Amino acid sequence: MSSKISRLCEAIIEAGWLAALIIVPVFFNVYSSRVFEPDKISLLRSIALVMIGAWLIKLIDGGGAAAPLPASATQTPRGNLWRQIRETPLIIPALLLVSAYLISTALSVAPRISFWGSYQRMQGTYSTFSYIVIFFLTLTHLRSRVQLNRLLHAIVIASLPVALYGILQHYSLDPLPWGGDVKLRVAGNMGNAIFIAAYLIIAFFVTLERFLRSAGRLLAEQGGEIADALLVGSYVFVLVVQSVAIIFSQSRGPWLGWFAGIYIFVLLGLIALRSRATRRGAGFFHWAWLGWIGLAVAGVAFLISFNLPNSPLAALRSVPYVGRLGQIFETEEGTGKVRVLIWEGASQMILPHAAVTYPDGTPDPLNALRPIFGYGPEAMWVAYNPFYPPDLAHYEARNASPDRSHNETFDTLVITGLLGLVAWQALHLSVILFAFRYLGVVHSRRDAAMFVGLWVGGAVLAAGIRTSAAFPILSANIHGAAALVLQ
Repeated sequence: MSSKISRLCEAIIEAGWLAALIIVPVFFNVYSSRVFEPDKISLLRSIALVMIGAWLIKLIDGGGAAAPLPASATQTPRGNLWRQIRETPLIIPALLLVSAYLISTALSVAPRISFWGSYQRMQGTYSTFSYIVIFFLTLTHLRSRVQLNRLLHAIVIASLPVALYGILQHYSLDPLPWGGDVKLRVAGNMGNAIFIAAYLIIAFFVTLERFLRSAGRLLAEQGGEIADALLVGSYVFVLVVQSVAIIFSQSRGPWLGWFAGIYIFVLLGLIALRSRATRRGAGFFHWAWLGWIGLAVAGVAFLISFNLPNSPLAALRSVPYVGRLGQIFETEEGTGKVRVLIWEGASQMILPHAAVTYPDGTPDPLNALRPIFGYGPEAMWVAYNPFYPPDLAHYEARNASPDRSHNETFDTLVITGLLGLVAWQALHLSVILFAFRYLGVVHSRRDAAMFVGLWVGGAVLAAGIRTSAAFPILSANIHGAAALVLQ
């Protein structure tokens, strides 16, 4: 039986992950220099430290360090820890990611910056470990459906003010004066149109799940109750507000992720209904499933034709909002051109090359290891200058050095090398595979092996498309987009 101190510490740990979900997305400080990112991450770091403190006190008090072993585990002292690590989802890939970050930071071209993070972003190893600490403490202390419901409700509640603030910006009702235009593309509490849309599409699917669960409960009950009806109506309101804010962001990447997520959500729903239907009803869901697959093919064909230079659909590009989808393959101007040029430099960084020279003239002694271990977290802007494409100066400030590739795969290879890419892919693969097992889509080892094969095959296909000059935007993003869709 746990002591009162242990129970208090568990309550503090849960309050920590709820605070991270509620306060961090909403908070920004107009009186600080950077306003958004460093302020948010400083707050999250502090929350992680409080959670670690509570966990240590609980450990000293004898309250235990982790959740109980799975029922299938043999309750013998020897081997219990390794069995628990092996049987608990996501622990091994998370530890691989920790190892990759530690090695990359130790071998970084700027170890101090890699650990603490840059002044602009503060997304170094310390911040990454803060995320991982919150992940592990949530994994080991979230034990009941009540706790899970609180977590999901926290995500829904926090997303509402973020989305509402974005809508206020669109209609010029924001009381705060911003330097950039936040009316055409809203930025909300995130300070960036892409960031707010990316955050809201995550919250959108959590809200959608809550809505469907509540609606199912309302329909299942005889006549329903007023409280259930109000709850369903509240979720509908939040979904509408989230959707409007996502649209007002005009962020193409999050839009594609949003559309793909809705598609996968419905597809998995059809698969689940088909498995539960009667033999006669299974035929209907079989054809509905095939029709939904056909709709995906039609959607991809539309996007490709919409983005072709002499497309008959070119007139739609002048239509507000819809026209943004006709600029996905844009590579000769705007942000598309900037990203292609940055990717050119990043490609050179991750391949064998002449050693980078330090300010004192010393060549990088670990140059041969950079493709394997990377340059270190937050170190891209330090090492990128020798690979800077001259043409990039025509599209960005000439004294600016990119600190991100705008592509998750490139960023991972640059900061943590091939080792980090393997760990990153293993983590994403494990998340999706575990979710598919939970949903009943993956039933056996054969299914899991097929899924992994498709994952690897997709990577090979992306590498093949990467050699094509026709669609550089697609070729650089297809792998990351596939990972986002599957999540």
